[in-house]
Amino acid sequence: MWCRFLLAGCLLSASCAPDPADTWKPRLVLLYAPCTVNADYLAPYDAAVPYTPNLAALAERSVVFERHHTECGQSSLAYASILTGGQSDHHGVYTNPGQLDEDVYLMAEAYAAEGYETFLWLGHPSTPPRRGFAQGVDAENARAAGLRGDDPAFAEILGKLRDDPSYRAFVMTNFTVTHGPYGKGNLAPFLARYPEERDGVTDADLFGYVDLYRENHFSLSWNYPDAVERLALSPEDQGRLSAVVELLYKSNVHLLDQLFGVVMDRVEAHGLVDESLIIFTADHGEVMNRPTAKYRWSHSNQLAPEVLRVPFLVQAPILEPRRYAGVSRSMDLMPTMLALSGIALGTGHPVQGEDLSAAAAGRASPPDLRAPSHTSVLVASVFKQMYEGEHMRDWALVRSLVPAVDPELMWVASRDGDHFFKYAKLDPETWGVQAFDLASDPGETNDLFDPEKPAHQRMERELSAYKRGLVDAYTGPVRSVPGELDASSEELETLRSLGYVK
Repeated sequence: MWCRFLLAGCLLSASCAPDPADTWKPRLVLLYAPCTVNADYLAPYDAAVPYTPNLAALAERSVVFERHHTECGQSSLAYASILTGGQSDHHGVYTNPGQLDEDVYLMAEAYAAEGYETFLWLGHPSTPPRRGFAQGVDAENARAAGLRGDDPAFAEILGKLRDDPSYRAFVMTNFTVTHGPYGKGNLAPFLARYPEERDGVTDADLFGYVDLYRENHFSLSWNYPDAVERLALSPEDQGRLSAVVELLYKSNVHLLDQLFGVVMDRVEAHGLVDESLIIFTADHGEVMNRPTAKYRWSHSNQLAPEVLRVPFLVQAPILEPRRYAGVSRSMDLMPTMLALSGIALGTGHPVQGEDLSAAAAGRASPPDLRAPSHTSVLVASVFKQMYEGEHMRDWALVRSLVPAVDPELMWVASRDGDHFFKYAKLDPETWGVQAFDLASDPGETNDLFDPEKPAHQRMERELSAYKRGLVDAYTGPVRSVPGELDASSEELETLRSLGYVK
């Protein structure tokens, strides 16, 4: 297992940690950012989880950010935030899939400017190179697949790093094995290895509910009450279904952990751990059939805390393992990673995020940050299916809450410590501000918003200003009549591959 690093005979701490920019610089920077990862199902965020041993090992040598929030629960926007250090009014992506503004400076461009050879394994269909996500990477180094540890191209990079001390590489990957409808291929080996995770689920339950979920994933995710009625699911059926689907998701998370473990094993086998900056994060999380969520087994367009809170672990030999309790945001990754790599952005490439490297190293207190998030603007393919064809019934709930392609319909939220505020559609006719204490009420069961409280009044003003800034920066078409929308075949292919449309 990976050893702890020593410098000048002492384990690095707040008192002896040097400024990263003046000392160590990584030769390998690995940004591992899979899709749809609920942090509560990972050992770094729940010590009782046994099925992510590789991430547990990473956490033992990492800074684990406990309150890390993404910009949005949809992939194009979330990855754009990670790669650009900003939000939609900075990177220009409002839809999923979306087009990244070619004038925005990307993380890979910053590393390329410092002499790193840059590589992307973009396995997520919402972020292909043709949509602007490969800026700063030579075409032959941008692959439309997720990174696997046994990839010969990755082995070549690691071999060159081992053999050539002057060589440096930036590697980023995204992909998904945990996106709904959750796959069943890893379920049997998962249950054989972790039989205690069954928790009362029988083989008969698996036989009865795995295919029921997968065949009805769309309606169960987007219009649960109607699906329950149509499928005649009793309360007992619903409980068993939920337990089975959770097992499916856990088995997928275990597969993700295994894939990550192979990549880390290859880095270690080449003797590169002490020369590497390793980042593990995700674009967004996932709702796992929470009763108070509007959309079940989903992540889009509802600003659920378990969707917005995502894993963020940073491993480098200059960082003492620690828990980072402050709020951090997806837009903070780029400035923080570059600072830990000894790279200065300069005034010509502004970002909206904060450099958290000093706080991560223990040389400064975590800054007092609030994490803003927002929903996306619907794309034409989704909107047309909401109003046309045989699947209109499944879209009834979404249609009632988002009846147009219009940025004014975006919901916005902000996390302040463990206080979570959002401005959203409370029902099809009513907008309102809600407030929740995530420390005591992670399931959003008790709305604490009090319009008489000055702190709540301030957050209401901040949410209004945040939304207005996003809306004012939006440059896409505003449409309300489905017949006017021309959904492209490429857009449909992307959304169907992810299970967003039929």
